[in-house]
Amino acid sequence: MSCETCHSSHLVDPPAPRTDRSAQASFFSLPVRPAESRWLTESLLRDKQPELCFGCHKQIQAQFALPTHHRVPEGLMKCTDCHDAHGTLQRPQLKKVNFEVCAGCHTEKRGPFLHEHAAVKVEGCTSCHSPHGSIERNMLLRREGRFLCLQCHVDPAGVNVPHGRLSFQTTGECVRCHVTIHGSNVSEFFLQ
Repeated sequence: MSCETCHSSHLVDPPAPRTDRSAQASFFSLPVRPAESRWLTESLLRDKQPELCFGCHKQIQAQFALPTHHRVPEGLMKCTDCHDAHGTLQRPQLKKVNFEVCAGCHTEKRGPFLHEHAAVKVEGCTSCHSPHGSIERNMLLRREGRFLCLQCHVDPAGVNVPHGRLSFQTTGECVRCHVTIHGSNVSEFFLQ
């Protein structure tokens, strides 16, 4: 890719004059910011985000069409709020390391916590959440939360899954009891 894929040193496509509006519609309409000023204030981009990014990333555009998603298509967020388009050492060109990109907005999940959920600190938020979109509430990767937990907590006799060994209920949602799953200052088992 070259710089000109996304940027233009000159405004190449001037906006077409609108001829379909009546005089009354023109009079009562709000002033529209001309393309020239948008082009100058948004890093000489050829198009607005996310349309520019979606030009190459069609699979990501499809994820944003799912019912639960970050508000990028609505214009409340931009792709560059999380990603650095010019490259970073982080996977997939994130601006910050691992979970810290998400904690920039979701400050209640940041910590530091006395008892931290290892999945959050080691693998990051994407071990449980789909950052672009999902059909599940809270952008979870699985329909039932317990199946999401059982991806890591798989051994019923293991130390990290005490329920089968201590005769607790093994059905239902794990977060019914383990409510502070992102981290806790009170309980090492993330109980309330």
